Amino acid sequence: MKPGFVTAVALSAFMNWAPAATYSYPAASEEMYAFELLNRERSHCGFGPLRQSAELDSAAKSHAAWLFVNHAQGHMQRPGTPGFTGVAPWDRVITADYGPDFSFESTEVQVFHSGIEQGSGANAVRSLLNAPYHLVNMLRGYREVGIGVKEKIDLGLMNDNQNIVNIVLAAKNSEGFQVEKAASVRTYPCEGSVGMVRSLRHETPNPFPGRDLFAHPVGASIAVVAGAGKSLTISSASVVNAKTGANVPILAPVTGLIDRNATADNKIVEDNEGFISTSTPLEANTLYQVTLSGTLGATSFSRRFTFTTGDAKF
Repeated sequence: MKPGFVTAVALSAFMNWAPAATYSYPAASEEMYAFELLNRERSHCGFGPLRQSAELDSAAKSHAAWLFVNHAQGHMQRPGTPGFTGVAPWDRVITADYGPDFSFESTEVQVFHSGIEQGSGANAVRSLLNAPYHLVNMLRGYREVGIGVKEKIDLGLMNDNQNIVNIVLAAKNSEGFQVEKAASVRTYPCEGSVGMVRSLRHETPNPFPGRDLFAHPVGASIAVVAGAGKSLTISSASVVNAKTGANVPILAPVTGLIDRNATADNKIVEDNEGFISTSTPLEANTLYQVTLSGTLGATSFSRRFTFTTGDAKF
């Protein structure tokens, strides 16, 4: 069978879904906005919705508070400090009674904002979904999520007001990851995605070693994810401004097989994952057409789809 371009795919046929439960976040809260947007974006492109977990909420909120109280950044805590709940993200998940050690897979992502927290929940999700390392991580087959949004003023810390959105995703081994029912290639964004962020000025680790992202930001990143156990290559890619017909320059594709930040002990991108990124920021409220081709092992694939940017330029 010759490879052909696919514009729309019945993605629900590929997934062992985890139906989203009714959430208990307060109406119009930043946690609610983050939860709804993350589930909407994952589900639209075939990655499956997430359930709210009270235990993961607790882990996410406690670490967000610890960061402010201890004037810290990152994912690791120091024993003996105020509000300590665990050195690493998985330790804090255990402290929150999500499950004993080795009974789950989990990850944590976070965004710092200056100013008040209004709008920070959705903005954090949008920005994380355009930070390629965080993007591929957040699209994995986790089943549950916890979200914590903390503002300095919440903790009586009034100077240089900031807020943190901390998100913890996990899947218990007893339930397993959401997985593909058949060989598939999914992308994010995908056909019909809207409101995409136009640029990236920071991610740790830097997915483009040697490039100062603050001085020379990249544009949109597009994740490509194959079925578990598959080896993905991206052999060609293009991004075209649908209004002008102009090609947008792109950087060399990154996959689990080709990632300059990977080490023998730490692979950020798995072999079935990859991404492309435009080397310049995109225009606001503009339709773009993406064309991709590559291989899954010995099998060729091609994809073509369109997405639309929003106003945001983080």
